Amino acid sequence: MRKGRPSDKEKNLIYAGSKFNKLASETALKLQMNKSALVRKKLDKPVDEMAVRAERFDRYFDNVSDYAYDFFGVNFWQKQLEIANALKHKNFVCVRSAHSTGKSYLLGILINFYFDTVYPLIGIGTAPTKALVSSVMFSYARQFRNQNLKILGDYWAGPVTPKLTTSEGHYFEGIVTSDPTSVQGRHGENVVLLLDEAVGISPEMFESLESLMVGDYVKVLAIYNPTDPSAYVAQLEKSAGWHTITMSAYDHPNVWTGVERLSEGKKATDSLPFPGAINLSRFEQLLKQWSFRIDKSDYNPARDIILPSSMLAKDLEYYRPGPIASARLLGRWPETSMNAIFTDFVVDNAMYNILKTEFDEPITIGVDVARFGSDFSAFCVRQGGKILELFEVNGLETVAVTGKAIELCRKYSERFEVPAQAIDIAVDVIGLGAGVYDNLIDAGYNAYEVNVSERAWNAESYGNLRSELWFEVYNMFLSGQISLGNINSTTIFDLKKQLVAPLFTYDRVGRRQIEPKDDTKKRLERSPDLADAVMLAFAVNTEFTTGITGTRE
Repeated sequence: MRKGRPSDKEKNLIYAGSKFNKLASETALKLQMNKSALVRKKLDKPVDEMAVRAERFDRYFDNVSDYAYDFFGVNFWQKQLEIANALKHKNFVCVRSAHSTGKSYLLGILINFYFDTVYPLIGIGTAPTKALVSSVMFSYARQFRNQNLKILGDYWAGPVTPKLTTSEGHYFEGIVTSDPTSVQGRHGENVVLLLDEAVGISPEMFESLESLMVGDYVKVLAIYNPTDPSAYVAQLEKSAGWHTITMSAYDHPNVWTGVERLSEGKKATDSLPFPGAINLSRFEQLLKQWSFRIDKSDYNPARDIILPSSMLAKDLEYYRPGPIASARLLGRWPETSMNAIFTDFVVDNAMYNILKTEFDEPITIGVDVARFGSDFSAFCVRQGGKILELFEVNGLETVAVTGKAIELCRKYSERFEVPAQAIDIAVDVIGLGAGVYDNLIDAGYNAYEVNVSERAWNAESYGNLRSELWFEVYNMFLSGQISLGNINSTTIFDLKKQLVAPLFTYDRVGRRQIEPKDDTKKRLERSPDLADAVMLAFAVNTEFTTGITGTRE
């Protein structure tokens, strides 16, 4: 049993980047207090729009945090600031947001900000229902603008109409996403799209919105509670060009200020930096309701949560979030996805998983051969569950791919003092891979031909071998049998995007069937070559198969 409070070192691990000692209470509250506010002078007469913009708004271009503070007295907390900074440098930003973290509050500021600082502007704010558009997103926008109406100007199209406008070519309007035709015919050199509750936006609507993303200046923010992994926005995260941010209630300053207040003998709700947002009591109530308590021995920092208030006690309390807690408290896609195989936390866990392997444990190499000019030939080397090397190369001919595989065999032959010809090489023989397999066999190497379209080993559960490989390897990730600790962060980032991309369905007899590779490739805008190489590396000498060349029962 633990005695005493956790050490500083333990705290740094426990808080997953959050700082206990006054996390965001003093820091976030005073984040920009050194900035002087604008003089809120009253205007005796209307002023020219461009003059107002030149005088008051030009210096705020791409600086929403200064704008929010100077005009509304608003300080952003860390994640709001991260989103604002991301929009400076990125055109397309996804935000997985927990409830009560200030996302609608932020959208209200952004509507005003872009309307005032970008001219001319075609601005669109969307949500799945009229109520969400008018009563939430644009309600906040109106509240903020009304605080400083004489300075900012009253440009509302009507008392309840969700639209700021000065002319036909300069406006920010709220629309409902159920009607894809509502955005057709809109074009401008400067376009901003703010998509609230984006998990409810259909592929058809996204297709219509994409027609707007062609101006000289384009900013798109899709913000949502990640409840439905089948939603189109879940695939946007995996698409090229999109930057993803997670906005978790666990990181909110109110939660950790509450812990601080308790440590001072005060109420957890005393003097919170962000009134109206999530607080410690509410967070812990929902965490207990939507999670289950686990032992310290089962605790996984990539997956599980430590009850914040327990950090003041002798014993820490550990919780494993259920699907609702994952989505609504932590801003994570639920683990129990209905149509996605891998989840982020499973891959993240493998990054920190430390596996010990015997020196003489067999080496296996997976080789995914490029089928088209834009695809990459990928190579994965493993010993047991430890991935030793993972990389991809574009433009290699069949002979060069064969040579690279032989080079890897020789490299690891020397390292582990085994014959190069004894190292197993699993090659995808669909397409050009058949030639690589033949070359390796002719050269005397121990190659296995893998045709992922063939019948699965467990034909009652999986529609084909490819489906079986993906699910069985996922189970190995989930159970801690695979380590990515030897792989660099850039490669892991690419691998994660590829692993979480494929979807699956059930065939007519109830077997799990992964989608065709071409469908995955369309969303990724590239082939998942790294992921396929990993699957191939585990296609031989695993618990669920004794080798591809064996006899299926």
